[in-house]
Amino acid sequence: MFEHLERALVELYYAVAEFERNEELSALTPLEVESVRARLIVARSNLERLIIEDNERKGARSNRMSA
Repeated sequence: MFEHLERALVELYYAVAEFERNEELSALTPLEVESVRARLIVARSNLERLIIEDNERKGARSNRMSA
């Protein structure tokens, strides 16, 4: 699980770094802006999904221990 979170976080870092680098250079075309935005949205969604799954697992584990 941790490996998946780590991978999603790395994807997010790369997308943000690419956006910031290109923004500084004013080198982004509208298509590139849309591409970066899409990558950020996907990375955010992946992180949110993994966090939810992790919380559900922790909740299930807690329920088993208290039963």
